[in-house]
Amino acid sequence: LEVALDELDHRTMNNFQLAIAILRSQVTRGKKLGVEESLNIAIGRLHVLAAVHGRLKHRPAGISSRPLAPLIDDILATARVHAADLGGVIIETALDNIEVPPEHALRVGLIVNELVTNALKHAFPDDKGHISIELRLDGNGYRLRVADDGVGRPAKPSDGTGSRLLPMLAKSIGAEIVHLPGPGTVCELQVPVILWPRLATGHEDRASL
Repeated sequence: LEVALDELDHRTMNNFQLAIAILRSQVTRGKKLGVEESLNIAIGRLHVLAAVHGRLKHRPAGISSRPLAPLIDDILATARVHAADLGGVIIETALDNIEVPPEHALRVGLIVNELVTNALKHAFPDDKGHISIELRLDGNGYRLRVADDGVGRPAKPSDGTGSRLLPMLAKSIGAEIVHLPGPGTVCELQVPVILWPRLATGHEDRASL
């Protein structure tokens, strides 16, 4: 019980640090957007963090791992409602069954939300197109790819909060975000190895921010 409580304290501190990092990443952007809009964006991201955390409640099998695919499907429920409102955007998934530490699940959930939200906002000026999300095992790690067939990335990508938040989230789990050739926008989270938390390895969790 003491070990489990210590692990929960460790994860709670990690989550506070992640929330602080999300807010801090909005500070510079807030000077351009205005305080109200900037705070609303930050609030939206914290809502996603809270929602993902709520979906990671303990299960009888233990606290050290969670299936990632069902979590991604849950996160996409809101995006699918938005896509339906647009009228002509279809979201498709192909997700391998992968177990990951809760730290991975939290950050991957935020990454998926950020990438899909960006696609819905910017990729389809005529409100028609496809977004695909693929999750594949890859050696000792996995790859998450979010692709759309929209207008593609601008020649000079935005310096918005998301462009800073995504690499930060990826780095915290030992991963990297890369952009691949289109058509449209193709973004891939490459996780070379799954970083398991202290409870599983006996070492300090390298995935914390």
